Amino acid sequence: MMQRSPAFQFYIKQWLGDKNVIMMEWAARGMHLHFMCLAWQEDPPCSLTDNNAALRKMVGSPRRWRELKKQIFRAWQHEGRRWVQLGLLREFQKQQKYSESRKANALKRFPVKDPEAHDEHMDWETGALHLQSSTTNKRDNIYINNNYKTKEEYRPHDIAVEEYWRKRGARGPFKKKETNQ
Repeated sequence: MMQRSPAFQFYIKQWLGDKNVIMMEWAARGMHLHFMCLAWQEDPPCSLTDNNAALRKMVGSPRRWRELKKQIFRAWQHEGRRWVQLGLLREFQKQQKYSESRKANALKRFPVKDPEAHDEHMDWETGALHLQSSTTNKRDNIYINNNYKTKEEYRPHDIAVEEYWRKRGARGPFKKKETNQ
């Protein structure tokens, strides 16, 4: 499963235009938003249990729970044994669709030549390739400009650092340049 986004879009116009939210007392609005944040992290996404005692504890066991709960859950839909926030669910689906399209575009732009070497090390969310160390097998190769190169073949940073210090007369544990004599 794809990693879930840690945030969701909050549409002010939608919030202020929702009659269910506008009709809530201030305390109920705060609890509603708190429930939305909790539901975003739940599995299945954008839903909460319908266990009354658990819901009450999630918002600090208010004395007027029955009255506040009625106000809050007018903005939710009861499905099976879960409360689902449909606006939040639409936002979740929109984010999933966008993420999938970005992944598909990345694969079009940077086709994977060897899926076996990439799948376990590619972070598809960031596009970063994670390398293992201490061995010299296929997984240590770096894919650059449509060619595989070993770590030893591609180390521009190390080379640049060595050249920088050599030009300044530094002595160090650098590999000696081979000279043709």
